[in-house]
Amino acid sequence: MKPDLSNWLTRIAREEAALNSDPLFVRSPTRGTAAPAQKPVRGIVAHEADQSSYALDADSVSRVSEALGSTWKAPTIRISDADEADVAFYRGQVVPHLVPIVTGFDQERLRTFGGVRFVEGATGQVIFEWPPQAA
Repeated sequence: MKPDLSNWLTRIAREEAALNSDPLFVRSPTRGTAAPAQKPVRGIVAHEADQSSYALDADSVSRVSEALGSTWKAPTIRISDADEADVAFYRGQVVPHLVPIVTGFDQERLRTFGGVRFVEGATGQVIFEWPPQAA
């Protein structure tokens, strides 16, 4: 006796339709085509007297806000140098931990935006990038 796959196929079709209607879902390109390149979401790190602040630049705020809706507000995270040193000692670089807070997305979801890149505000030097770019 063959199993009845009609319910299973219906469920798969519904899930497929839901994914296709999600504006943040990006299907892998078909063979012979390239996915459109997007510049990464850009975060700015500003150093002040005894703290650093982490926020998105204006263009990135617009892009993320468009995806998340008008209720999303772009945060600025301020961390004292002492707290940042503690985090770095126990957990490594602090920026990867701030990405979901500052952007509203985890790193995987940011792939649809071209990734994420945090730069020093004063110098423009990249301090964190995901996915890492080949040198």
